[in-house]
Amino acid sequence: VIPPVLFSLATTDGFAEPLVVLAFFVTLELVCNNVFEPWLYGASLGMSEVAQLMAAAFWSFLWGPIGLILSGPLTTCLVVLGKYVPQLQFLDILLGDSPPLEPGVMFFQRLAARDQDEAARIAAGVAAKNAFGVTCDAVFVPALTMTQQAAADGELEPGDEKFILAATREIAEDTADDAAGLGSGAGISFEGDRVRVLACAARHEADEVAVRMLVRLLPADKWEVNVAASETLTSELLARIAEFRPAVLCVSSLPPGGLAHTRYLCKRVNARFPELKLLVGRWGQVDELDEAKTDLTAVGADSVHTSVDEAATQLNSWLSVLQSQQKVSEVLVGTAEGRG
Repeated sequence: VIPPVLFSLATTDGFAEPLVVLAFFVTLELVCNNVFEPWLYGASLGMSEVAQLMAAAFWSFLWGPIGLILSGPLTTCLVVLGKYVPQLQFLDILLGDSPPLEPGVMFFQRLAARDQDEAARIAAGVAAKNAFGVTCDAVFVPALTMTQQAAADGELEPGDEKFILAATREIAEDTADDAAGLGSGAGISFEGDRVRVLACAARHEADEVAVRMLVRLLPADKWEVNVAASETLTSELLARIAEFRPAVLCVSSLPPGGLAHTRYLCKRVNARFPELKLLVGRWGQVDELDEAKTDLTAVGADSVHTSVDEAATQLNSWLSVLQSQQKVSEVLVGTAEGRG
């Protein structure tokens, strides 16, 4: 800005033209370079506005006016390299405007580092803006899936896996209590017939944690819930169904793997109790939903879901029909026992 101002002072009378030149440069620097240029680069190249301003300050300090002129192109080149060169991905993270990690990933990372307090804060932040079912699908289910995958790949020690599962279950229960009101349903005797539902894990403890989230979405005054532990054998589950006589069986299965065992479990249950409604949760596996539906409906599953919230909605939509069926079933059983 100094040469143009000096030139205007030397070639014109008065101070009007030098002031106009000075105002032009001030406006250009304050408005264009600090407002429009960062906005334009950020929108078109995914560059952070803050990174653009910091880069201008850094290169100006290092190279003076030449650094100021080159700061935009240099920062743009670094962002592009970070997007397409895996070894330089950190540049895209530092300089780009990509959103932060998904809540489920951050939740899993904090628990993998055994930082349960920070993980609880992440879950609470999501739960403050969403219903409990949405929080399950956005935070807890992805974390459980990543835990399963990391354990299968040998990246987690057994102790770390148990800690993550226990912490996830504890935080999920606490979040559900906060969403419904502390102690809601505890110690209350509900009048009238409630629909009995038996929930079970397909195989792993993570499956049990997920299915316990599902049953927390069912109103306690309408559903009588019984949860089978993950260690329950198929033969023991069949005996439990015969004793409890539920209207619905919910089977929980988390990827990776587990589809074949879930199919086997549904086949055994459907062969023994063909009138029992089967709802299967293949939590989070949206990309293979069609394949899972085809395999599981072929062996008797009535409904297959990848979302905990959607599964709870489906169960509640069955409620009136299941209440009628359960009453008829109880009448028939009572008549048979009376005859006996």
